[in-house]
Order: sequence, then C-alpha cells, then structure tokens
Amino acid sequence: MSAKELTARHKEIIEMCQQGLSRATVARRLGISMHTVKAHKRVIYNRLNVKTNDEAWLAIHKEK
Repeated sequence: MSAKELTARHKEIIEMCQQGLSRATVARRLGISMHTVKAHKRVIYNRLNVKTNDEAWLAIHKEK
C-alpha cells in the first residue's frame, strides 16, 4: 500500500512522533488514548510495510 492511502490522522500521528513526542503526549494533544495512538501506528506500519517511525515518515514524504 502507499502513503496516499493513509488518513490525515495517521499522517498527523507520524509527524508528531517524528518530532520526538511521546505516545502519551501525542494522545493528550489529539484527545485520544495512548492505546489508540498505538493502534494507529500499527495500522500505519502495516499499510506501509515498515517497522519504525523513521521508515514510515520517509515513506510518507517520499510520495509527496
């Protein structure tokens, strides 16, 4: 799958994590639970076939 198939929320979460924000901080800023952040990241990694936040961020920005 490609980064184009990610939602705006997925991209927002990756951007925030790439800035070094913790899962708890991301959750607090977005008004969601830490479990939801973790679930979003799992979906992102599976859709992009990557294993790290850095790989996900690169995959998203490579397609721009």
